[in-house]
Amino acid sequence: MKHLNLGQKPSGSSLSALRVLISLLMSVLLLGVHVTDATAFEQASTADPTLFHYQDLPLTGTVDVVISQKTPSFEFHSGPSRYQAFRLPAAADRYLVDVVSFIEETSTPERSRVFYPIVALLTDDFLVSRTTDFSALRMDLPVFEYTTQPAYRLTVGIDPAGAHEQYLIVFTASALLAKPSMPQISDPNNAADSLHETLLGASAVGHLQIVLRPFDAPSKASSD
Repeated sequence: MKHLNLGQKPSGSSLSALRVLISLLMSVLLLGVHVTDATAFEQASTADPTLFHYQDLPLTGTVDVVISQKTPSFEFHSGPSRYQAFRLPAAADRYLVDVVSFIEETSTPERSRVFYPIVALLTDDFLVSRTTDFSALRMDLPVFEYTTQPAYRLTVGIDPAGAHEQYLIVFTASALLAKPSMPQISDPNNAADSLHETLLGASAVGHLQIVLRPFDAPSKASSD
């Protein structure tokens, strides 16, 4: 049985950084892609990714992804989460994978929720090569981006000649799903934290798209 570790429970500093990220909801926040070396994580003793159902991804194009209450769940190292698993296409050259998670459309901002995606990349022998963290997320707004619905996006580069990465798993951190407590407003910085709490929350389910494109191609996603 192969051992799988797909993340770690967010620390207090990680959650604080996330509050700052989401508090800028109405801004265009451009963050560089960051991935974490898999060796930074402890192995999960009961994980067997060979039993996951992997869907084939096309070399180019867009795949609609729904994570719902009917989607399989798994006890990741960061806690239980519903997930979708994919097999990367065979390719000769480097390419990019965009994972776009659309914000729910609601009548009021405080009811909006989003599935905050984490991506784990596995090698051909089902070992974790790398895992993204929340600093990889960026906001896409319709007025500035190709998307027609507000969304969070993360992008990972795939080099077929490098780490022999063959599988991609999308999940989220269960700690984000806990009901947040409203911080006391005492200064402008603290008010930004409060704004995060009132504008947007995390969801265990969501509508996502996965877009594969050449390494130098511009990003594009649509909710249609």
